[in-house]
Amino acid sequence: MRLFVAVEIPEKSKQMISELQKSLPDGLLPVRPESMHITLKFIGEQPEGNLRQVISALDKIAHPQFAISLLGVGAFPKPARPNVLWVGCNSDSLATLAQSVDASLFAAGVQKDPRQFSPHLTIARATGHTDLSEFVRENKEFSAGRFRAESFHLFGSTLLPAGALHTKLASFPLKINADI
Repeated sequence: MRLFVAVEIPEKSKQMISELQKSLPDGLLPVRPESMHITLKFIGEQPEGNLRQVISALDKIAHPQFAISLLGVGAFPKPARPNVLWVGCNSDSLATLAQSVDASLFAAGVQKDPRQFSPHLTIARATGHTDLSEFVRENKEFSAGRFRAESFHLFGSTLLPAGALHTKLASFPLKINADI
């Protein structure tokens, strides 16, 4: 079973991103609104017998709610030769939560991610060579709003010819924090 941990984004933000996707250059496959999320950790393939252990590890995380702003557009590895087009996620707490998720899952036997966490929301994948430098420059001020992260989720992911199908397997509330 293919798993990942993510924060969902509100419908209003999905609608704003969908509008931006209408102006995507050729050579990009947009992410469907129902699949938009901010990945905290991609776990990958796990035996079904490990699911209970993964859920238990994530359930132990105590992290406060926090605000996330969806700002700007960029590309990995770089706009001139992209694999992925993304919207930026502005929140220091997002990285802290991702570290907690990684540490808790490592204690449950899931391998740590060797890459540094880079908060982003994937909005399209390149299907060929497309230079997105101009698109990124033109949309550097793009905003899909600000929202409060109140929970994070464990998803199962099934790869299909039309794209991945994500199924929410468990949800984990974040602690209420009056500072936001």
